[in-house]
Amino acid sequence: MDEEVKQERILRELRYLYRGRFNDEEGRRIFEHVNWDKERGFKFLMESESKEIRQITGQSEDTINAIKTDPVIIDILQNGIKKETRQFACEQCDHFWWRKVPMSKEVSSCKRCKQKYDPVPREFEWGWATYNCDCGHEFSGAGQKCTSAPCYKCERSVYPTVIRPFWKRRGRKSDNQHCCDAPDCTGHDPVPIHDVDPDRVYDDGSDNSRPFGSSRPVEEDDVTGQVKHLHIRNEPVQKANQPVQKVNEPVRKANKQQNQNTRSSPIATSTCVSPESRKNKKRVVYASDPHISTGSTVATFLSQSEVASTYLPSLASIPEYRGRGGRGGRRY
Repeated sequence: MDEEVKQERILRELRYLYRGRFNDEEGRRIFEHVNWDKERGFKFLMESESKEIRQITGQSEDTINAIKTDPVIIDILQNGIKKETRQFACEQCDHFWWRKVPMSKEVSSCKRCKQKYDPVPREFEWGWATYNCDCGHEFSGAGQKCTSAPCYKCERSVYPTVIRPFWKRRGRKSDNQHCCDAPDCTGHDPVPIHDVDPDRVYDDGSDNSRPFGSSRPVEEDDVTGQVKHLHIRNEPVQKANQPVQKVNEPVRKANKQQNQNTRSSPIATSTCVSPESRKNKKRVVYASDPHISTGSTVATFLSQSEVASTYLPSLASIPEYRGRGGRGGRRY
């Protein structure tokens, strides 16, 4: 790498980390003092005496002390940059993606239209969901954070504990039919005979792999003897002298009511995200809001991957000195 380019990147990282507290000339003096060793340069700023730093940069000792005692800067230099993986979605391009971004600036650009977006809110993320039921059973499938799904063992409705990208799916594919409590989920609806997919395996009532026994009986036409409806989802076995109890019906009604009262958007807030339900529909389930810049970041031409490896401290955490007052008193 060219030496001038390397030095310029070090200076940009210094400006980005310290929020422009050191200009280019001061930065050059600092790193020339340590022979342009980046780690030694940052260590020099945090561990050297304020008097020694003042002799190199020319800044006041009080300003240097304020920077050295900033808890945010201390934490990032000791523990590294805190990043997390967030989901972003562009409604205009019908495109969504996951990206690891700094927690201090969760912003990502759509590769198609170049628009910057804020992340999808945690409660509306969708992807490969992991569910942990109170009965001790753990299962996974396509899901959205705000949408529950019935446990395959006890039929209780469970909300996802973790949402991952679809490509991070773990374990082998299950034979269980997808079913969730979203209003548009096809997993708990009967399929008319004319809509049956010849390449799909349906539950004909003889499957005993489920803990609650067979599914609802199929209906046959009295004249032709053909199956009228095939039910995909099992329900608990009806015990003797007990009425049939639809466990998930209150949850489904609640989800429908929630859909009517939440964000008024053409994209539903609680929807089934299984590939079967999303067929011939938009890929974006919940769109990200466009990012509105507050102008708080330092002007830089860092690439997005380079920004993810740097850190922007909070100005609110830098102590504010008001001075002792009076004519000639300290003012900062």
